[in-house]
Amino acid sequence: MATEAISAQAAAAPDRDALATFEAELAGHWQEAVYLPTEPYVRIQPRLWRWETIHRQLLRAGERTRRHRHTSCSIYHVVRGRGCTVVNDTRLDWGPGDVFVVPNWSWHAHENAAADADAVLFSMNDIPVYQAFGLYREQADA
Repeated sequence: MATEAISAQAAAAPDRDALATFEAELAGHWQEAVYLPTEPYVRIQPRLWRWETIHRQLLRAGERTRRHRHTSCSIYHVVRGRGCTVVNDTRLDWGPGDVFVVPNWSWHAHENAAADADAVLFSMNDIPVYQAFGLYREQADA
């Protein structure tokens, strides 16, 4: 069944000019979705699979996020600011240029340690893979 769906999408794939236009439209929304095309599927993959997404997260001065977990894995890159992320019971202090990972289904919360400056994090996750199979879940701490 999945093979039939892939074949149908491949047959309906846009030509290279249309794909270039589609990619140019996405360039303005890179923080929402980044496609990872690889050969030999470069022609069909951008419309077929959304493997990973990249998000920009702003933490206002002194802000702390609510503790939560999800089935996806996330890799974070700290662009600006200082703070910490508590993953399960492990505290990870971070600053500009740091990279850290929040594994699947791990409780976590982020905190901006500065009282007078914002922090900016970029995160990459594999949510679309879980969504494609109907396996993505989120849970907030009570």
